Amino acid sequence: MSVPDTGDGHDSGAPRSPARRRFFAAAMAAAMAAVPADALWLEPIWPQVTLHTVPLPGLPSSCDGLTLLQLSDFHLGPTVSEEEIARAVRLANRIQPDVVVLTGDYVHPPARAGALAAILGRLRSRLGVFAVPGNHDHWEGVAPILRALRGVGIREMTNTNVLLAPGLRLAGIDDIWCEKDDLARAHRGCRAGEALVLLSHSPLALPLAARAGVAALCLAGHTHGGQIRMPFVRPTWIPGLRGRPYVAGWYAEGRSRMYVNRGIGTIGLRLRFRCRPEIALFTLRSL
Repeated sequence: MSVPDTGDGHDSGAPRSPARRRFFAAAMAAAMAAVPADALWLEPIWPQVTLHTVPLPGLPSSCDGLTLLQLSDFHLGPTVSEEEIARAVRLANRIQPDVVVLTGDYVHPPARAGALAAILGRLRSRLGVFAVPGNHDHWEGVAPILRALRGVGIREMTNTNVLLAPGLRLAGIDDIWCEKDDLARAHRGCRAGEALVLLSHSPLALPLAARAGVAALCLAGHTHGGQIRMPFVRPTWIPGLRGRPYVAGWYAEGRSRMYVNRGIGTIGLRLRFRCRPEIALFTLRSL
């Protein structure tokens, strides 16, 4: 933008009056104050619904258009309230998906598993709600967490699979970081040519599937999308990923594709910046 010639031979581009200087100073102060306000009070309670259309090899025409909704990383506890999770559940139910999947890290401490399960038990879908555990679940004590989820009708998918519909199978593996995963067991009984959706808390499911030659749509969480995303800085180091660059969104290796969900909750600091909580909806399409 050009600055008008003032006729005095000087054109510094700086504000030329005390009033303008005060205006720009106030604007800068407001912008600087808005950043922590957004990170602390707005983004953590402002879930975003992201929409994805996914061509899935092997998906029969009878399943074309089937919708699958993913929620991840609730972390009910010191930094996440029951109301924040209930809000996400209400949004999910308005979408009316065919399937709901939950990809780990549920509650701190396990004594609150019943409270979380009561909220997640309100999830509604035509073909059911399915869950795998995450690393924090194992660190906190996974048995009472999974027991609480099963008690409200949520199906545990640790190293196993289920036929959702003829030609479409859902599999889940236990947490990779905690070395509880068993892809061979989870894939047992899957037939060649079937479409496969693979649930994992850790995004390391993608290279695991690629090495095994498995063709799947992998859905993972764990990263919180980086949780705090500073401009021009990509959070490439996240605990438990062994230097892998999986932060958020889509990745592909071998015959598999993976989506990494930003999750609902927070861990450590109750902050999110340029990284809203996420409810991901996938519409599956036959090729």
